[in-house]
Amino acid sequence: MVHKLTIPEQFFVIVQNKKITRMKWMLSGYRQLYVIAGCFIELSKQKRITFGEKLEVQVVDETPTGIDYLDEMLMQIAKIKKERKLLSWMREFSLKLWKQKKIYDLLARSLLEKGVIQKEKSLLFNRYVGLDPHERQIVEMIRAEVLEPGKVSHDALILTFMLHTAKVLKELFSHYEGGEWKKRIKELQEEYPREWKQVETISKVIQEIAASAASSAAT
Repeated sequence: MVHKLTIPEQFFVIVQNKKITRMKWMLSGYRQLYVIAGCFIELSKQKRITFGEKLEVQVVDETPTGIDYLDEMLMQIAKIKKERKLLSWMREFSLKLWKQKKIYDLLARSLLEKGVIQKEKSLLFNRYVGLDPHERQIVEMIRAEVLEPGKVSHDALILTFMLHTAKVLKELFSHYEGGEWKKRIKELQEEYPREWKQVETISKVIQEIAASAASSAAT
């Protein structure tokens, strides 16, 4: 059975690819932050939150979505009555790892229950692996919607931007397609500036966190 997956679920499945998990940039902590970012965007899509002009996060509907990890995030956001920007929220989740981990684990459990991923045990830690046909279908959906003429869906657009800023997109497709992808990404950035700004802001925050962590480790 093929399930309809949310934006953060699709990102989660893609970055479990063994080729991608070997990339230093996509170490566990940074994968988790991108998944958290995807949850914010999914809550916006489901009209539970909105983003202001400066990416202020505003709760507009506290009704549960019925999706455990989204409802956990919505509850955490709604508890804070003071309005905060997306930048501030991303830093909050990077510093309070238990909050980040709870949402990440709930999302992983959801995908395990759907049979979209499986857990593999190793000597050091457990890891998740995306299962076919789900991983393959996500990649083919991106290729079909983004490279082929026609309208690009919101999910495909955001997922493409997220994978691009995470330096993962180029790992999914052939070297031959590389030039075509670069051209298309630039076109999409110009066609959808608001969506690109959201994802670009998220990426910059995650890069800052990565740089800060690397600096701390070196001292």
